[in-house]
Amino acid sequence: EDFNTSSLNMNDLESIDVLKDASATAVYGARGANGVVIITTRRGKAGAPQIGYSGSLGKSVAGGKEMEMLSPYEFVKLQFEIDSGRAAGLYYRGDRQRIEDYRDVQGTNWYDKIVKPAGFQSHSINVAGGNANTKYLASGSYVDQSGLVLNSGFSRYQARLKLDQNVSKRVRF
Repeated sequence: EDFNTSSLNMNDLESIDVLKDASATAVYGARGANGVVIITTRRGKAGAPQIGYSGSLGKSVAGGKEMEMLSPYEFVKLQFEIDSGRAAGLYYRGDRQRIEDYRDVQGTNWYDKIVKPAGFQSHSINVAGGNANTKYLASGSYVDQSGLVLNSGFSRYQARLKLDQNVSKRVRF
């Protein structure tokens, strides 16, 4: 309940099953009435250690047509159309006392300053093995995405250890 799927390394998934009929209600009661998602993660198998790696690298660029920006003159003119009383106090300062004084002002293209090509990388490694009584799977992953918009990146580190132990005690008389 209230499971966070971002806590899973997708490379650790073995299967995803959806129970959406009476079997979900039979197993989970009223909480299973709308269906149940069962996520099964991989586990170690008896045998020599097996090492696995998965990785990817890439680059993202903003697609489509770049947004057109207003020039300083167009922006100030728009502000006066919206609220001339407020705009006069904000934009009539110093040597700029008329809207026309903004006609030759060089503007800043904020789209170019904020949106940049972004790289991403993902790496996942796991080790699995064991014997008849103890099986293990240890995995770790790293994801890094720079983000197209300045300061919108994302990084995540994950680690997981699954240990299955079959303990059977023999009693001698």
